[in-house]
This record gives sequence, structure tokens and C-alpha cells, in this order.
Amino acid sequence: MTSMNRLKLLAAVALLGIPLAACEETTPPPPVGSIGGQVSIEGTGIDGVSVNLSNGQTQTTSGGGNYRFDNVEGGAYTVTISGYPSDATFDATSQAATIASADQSITLNFSGSYIRTASVMGTVTPVVATGNWL
Repeated sequence: MTSMNRLKLLAAVALLGIPLAACEETTPPPPVGSIGGQVSIEGTGIDGVSVNLSNGQTQTTSGGGNYRFDNVEGGAYTVTISGYPSDATFDATSQAATIASADQSITLNFSGSYIRTASVMGTVTPVVATGNWL
């Protein structure tokens, strides 16, 4: 091939936008990790509690109050619980989590306690003492 033909070929390739070599940068995929934990009341895992991830995923606790979201793309999320027994209270029902690196596993536990209420009902009747007391 003559140098004139080579020059024409290079000009055609440049005009057509055909890459001469695979030198394009590729964007790495976002990191993927997991978020999981346990919902417990006074140390006992509670099944049947709804756990919502702010990306729209939902889990229900099972196997002793456990939940897990797998294949969560990198980013910041909020995990919220609901549907727990009405006689229980939690210090927090939402927690933040951030997946920043590949295969990162974040544990968020929700610990609660039962609401204790009690009252004494009845009538107090005075007793009048009769007789001699020593």
C-alpha cells in the first residue's frame, strides 16, 4: 500500500469515527452490598415486622426477627420498621445506612421494649377498732 493510500485510509477512519484501538475508558459498575439486621423486643427477635428500604424494597422479619436486603447499589439509604406490636416502643424506628464499597455488609438492629402500664383499682375502707388494745 502506498503512503498516499494509507493517508486516505487514515483520513476515512478519522472522519467515520472508527476507533483505531480500544482506548475508551469504561465506567466501573457501582458498588453493591447488603443491609440486614434484627428487630427485637426485650432481647427476643420479633417475626412479622415490616422493614422498608428507602429505594422501595420491603422485607418482613422472620427466623427470629431477622431481615436482609441483598444487591443494594451504592448510595445512602434509610431503613424504617413498622407493623410491630402496639404495646412496644423503640428508641428509633428509622436508621441511615450508606453502601460505599463493593461487598459491604451493614448491620442495623432495632431494639425495643414493651410499654408497661399498670394501675391499682379498688376501694379503701377504714376499719374502726373496738376493744382493748395493749
